Amino acid sequence: MMRAAKIVVVAVVVGGMTFASAGAMGPPVMRFTSRVTLAATNPFHGKVTSKKRFCKVKRTVKVFHEPAGLYGATKTNGEGKWRIPAGKPNGDFYARATRKTKTFHGATSIICRRARSAGRHFGS
Repeated sequence: MMRAAKIVVVAVVVGGMTFASAGAMGPPVMRFTSRVTLAATNPFHGKVTSKKRFCKVKRTVKVFHEPAGLYGATKTNGEGKWRIPAGKPNGDFYARATRKTKTFHGATSIICRRARSAGRHFGS
């Protein structure tokens, strides 16, 4: 007769970070919240902010037109700033910072949660 294994998951939230451990299942995981902004001026630009520097640098940011879909994408610089040429945009747009992960020597995983900006209207 086989016995079911019991797995205990512990998660603690501290100042925008979530630390989770699943017993002997794997390394601890640190999750960080992020924010992305979309400025109301042309060209499209903004900034990704987070308490963890890793979550700001080289982060993929995509700009979407509603309802047409993806308009363009880029990566943030060392300060979390990003810019996409916009021409003469017309309509409603928002920016999204994609999820980013990293594992350090198999011991600790970092997860930067995806973020979405407020919507902005461009044009008339």
